[in-house]
Amino acid sequence: MKRKTAPSEASVEKILEGFAAVGLVKKVALSTLIAGTTQSDHQRDNTSQQRHANPRVLARRDSQIREMQRIPLDLGPGVTIKLSPGGQNTLIEKVLNEFCPRFTPGGKPVYVGDTHKKWAYFDPEYLSSLGVTVQAHGKIPDIVVHFAKKNWLVLVEAVTSHGPVSPKRLTELKALFAGSKAGLVFVTAFLTRRGLLKYLGEIAWETEVWAADTPDHMIHFNGERFLGPY
Repeated sequence: MKRKTAPSEASVEKILEGFAAVGLVKKVALSTLIAGTTQSDHQRDNTSQQRHANPRVLARRDSQIREMQRIPLDLGPGVTIKLSPGGQNTLIEKVLNEFCPRFTPGGKPVYVGDTHKKWAYFDPEYLSSLGVTVQAHGKIPDIVVHFAKKNWLVLVEAVTSHGPVSPKRLTELKALFAGSKAGLVFVTAFLTRRGLLKYLGEIAWETEVWAADTPDHMIHFNGERFLGPY
């Protein structure tokens, strides 16, 4: 049997030239292939650098993103705070922007809690002037507003997952604010009336309930007066 010899480089090049002439293959310059490879390598290098970036740089970037997501609140002349995103802070924002202008117009925020920082705003001197000194932030309600026009201290619990003004919580709050020179008003706030249903059996009598989806109305749980201290 006659052995076939391998085609020479010149003959292969001639065959490919013929293929290119009839459009079966496309000629590509070597420089283009090198440039494409270099660009691909560069992209991979960038991806690798991002993946192995300095942890401090990544932490700073994440911090900037979280700062952009914070909820800004204007508490009065010269007082602006930013709440952490998420949790019950969405409801706290609605209490301050929707409930307070309707039911405590011109009221002075004394304390505003925060999901991640425990509290976003606190004026202990003002609270002390009303006869109340609070040591443990963990026991103070989510929002405390002094409605100076009627001298009420409105204590609001913002409920998204737990913590309505139950009989036990009512007793705790009365003890915590026992020295108050202002009358105490207890409010449980919900995002929706449907959210109230889950805690309906836990709400203490002689307290108020407010739902953000019907901001013009409140539900009064018995007692001799509506929205007032006892």
